[in-house]
Amino acid sequence: MEIKIFISSILYLILFQEAGGRKHRKRTEIRIINQADANVKVHCQSIQLDQKDKFLGPNESMHYKFHDIDRGEIKQKSHLGQNDSGNLHHWCDAYGLFDFFETFDIYGNEAPTKRNQTWLLKSDGLYLEDTNEKYFGWFWNYPPFETYAVD
Repeated sequence: MEIKIFISSILYLILFQEAGGRKHRKRTEIRIINQADANVKVHCQSIQLDQKDKFLGPNESMHYKFHDIDRGEIKQKSHLGQNDSGNLHHWCDAYGLFDFFETFDIYGNEAPTKRNQTWLLKSDGLYLEDTNEKYFGWFWNYPPFETYAVD
């Protein structure tokens, strides 16, 4: 009888720890809209999440959702032995024609950590939401989309 009580108390303890840990989870959505007049391949990732490559034509968008575990000072050891913040930093690589390549933060680190962000990818840089202020700048020179060959 004592063994049953002991096992059930351990199970209750585990259950309450899981329930307490989940209340700190936030579901965040990141959306990237290609507003350049050229096709682009976008690859987004974090330390815990690696998205598939997504090809975006002009005015096409992609989005993904993830849980950001916000418990203040969360420090994990990465495989390189450095402290990292788990799922609190996301970044993307963008590839395009004519040798275009850029890496940019979209959540955490040098980017804001607010929930449900929309990024606008343009030929002159990256914009957050509908603001006219450039968040991250680059120069991508390509011919007009209408001049591309149609297969």
